[in-house]
Amino acid sequence: MRVFLTLLAVLIFCWLGGLGIFLWRMNSLSTPSLERTDAIVVLTGGSLRVEHGFALLGEGLADALFISGVGKQVTLEDLLAEYGNLRARERIAAGQAEVVLDHRANSTMTNAAEAAQFIRARGFHSVRLVTSNYHMPRSVLEFRAALPEVTLLPDTVYPEALRGRSWWQEPATRQLVLVEFHKYWATWLRTHIRAGSAA
Repeated sequence: MRVFLTLLAVLIFCWLGGLGIFLWRMNSLSTPSLERTDAIVVLTGGSLRVEHGFALLGEGLADALFISGVGKQVTLEDLLAEYGNLRARERIAAGQAEVVLDHRANSTMTNAAEAAQFIRARGFHSVRLVTSNYHMPRSVLEFRAALPEVTLLPDTVYPEALRGRSWWQEPATRQLVLVEFHKYWATWLRTHIRAGSAA
């Protein structure tokens, strides 16, 4: 019984420590807003992500925007109508910027794989990655595994439900973060095992 209780205490300690690391990373990954990159990659699936990507494109922080995980029937015109801003529309219309839609990705891993094909095909060396704060830690793991040679700049958006300290009191946001926390460590383990096998 003592061995069992000791093991349980160690597991709880490790779980709490892992959660602390995840929460720290969730709120610490960010990039100076004026740093320019070859491309912007937006991962769909959360609020504010696509409009932030168009805002960055409109500001001239990259000349290419890759939106990954777009619904099969969704067009660029649909996205511009809902999320685009005037400056982004002007740059696209003038041929100063392009937008590429990825309809194939259906997970963070495939987001990274599809984006990697696009980035390598264009010979890009730096990418600004846009996703939500709770999703950014795992996304960074996937993208660094898929594109180890590329400079990756995380650009985090903060959904309203996850701003401030009270989000932990809401069952929906608490569950969202806890699920993402477990996915993060599963991804960390998989990518490190794969990297060790390839070494």
